[in-house]
Amino acid sequence: IVPDCDTSYYKTLREHRIPFVLTGHLTDPGKFPLVSVDAEEGVYQATRHLLDLGHRDIALALGSFSASVPHNRLAGCERALRERGLRLREGRVLKDKLGLEGVV
Repeated sequence: IVPDCDTSYYKTLREHRIPFVLTGHLTDPGKFPLVSVDAEEGVYQATRHLLDLGHRDIALALGSFSASVPHNRLAGCERALRERGLRLREGRVLKDKLGLEGVV
């Protein structure tokens, strides 16, 4: 779910008493049940896990997202690396859907 999306489908589900739970991020979920994730913390923990396994050359595929949706994945990865005295190497942040273009 993205901010300001058309919620008419979910209103119809609710009107027909069909159980559902939205996942992701919605600016104003209203009375819709919503499960959201902390993307920054999730990537932080995943990066720490990789570091604990001995990996040091880590890349991060960000994908394409709406600018209004908070995706702080890069901050989480960088925080975990910084705690170990490391940083992302050049070219290790991939920004397109396939991770093939837009390398930082």
